[in-house]
Amino acid sequence: MSYLGIYLTSLVVIFVGELPDKTMISTIILARSFSRTKLFIGAGLAFISQTIISIVAGRLVGTLARTLVVDVSTACFFILGGVVLYRAIRNKEEDATSTAWVREKVRGQSQLVAAFLIVFIAEFGDITQLATISLTARFNSTLMVGLGAVSGLLLALSVALGASVVLDRIPERRLEIFAGGALVVAGILSLFQ
Repeated sequence: MSYLGIYLTSLVVIFVGELPDKTMISTIILARSFSRTKLFIGAGLAFISQTIISIVAGRLVGTLARTLVVDVSTACFFILGGVVLYRAIRNKEEDATSTAWVREKVRGQSQLVAAFLIVFIAEFGDITQLATISLTARFNSTLMVGLGAVSGLLLALSVALGASVVLDRIPERRLEIFAGGALVVAGILSLFQ
């Protein structure tokens, strides 16, 4: 796959995986009381930091036998897609209070620091972090995966900040079903690589 293809694959997989995530919902809530600029900078720095961690982990995984890496990354896409779909199907009712904890954590703290910490902590073990690890292990282009992942995360963040009114009206469950399906499709496509 070309460098552009790796970049675009990473961008799309991470963007689609991040949209229905609780981090984006938290960002929408924070956007109501935070400066959008400070929120974007703080969350953006957290996403970049987490992507670096994921890239390093992916490179470590990538030192394994190449066929094992392809098999594991394909399995990860299927598993991640299945987890997202299961969670979306299981949660039939929207939980409006699921991100209420965010408001409690930001009182009395700098908005930029609070945004960074909330997003950084929320992203540990997140589906997009695991997907970035898998993409890094799968493709031999750490830079393109990293740039694609950061671009996808920042694009999702921009969508959340710029369209918070619209995203408030889209049920989280529908976004999760879309993201889970996209990850399963990514798994299927990686079978043919």
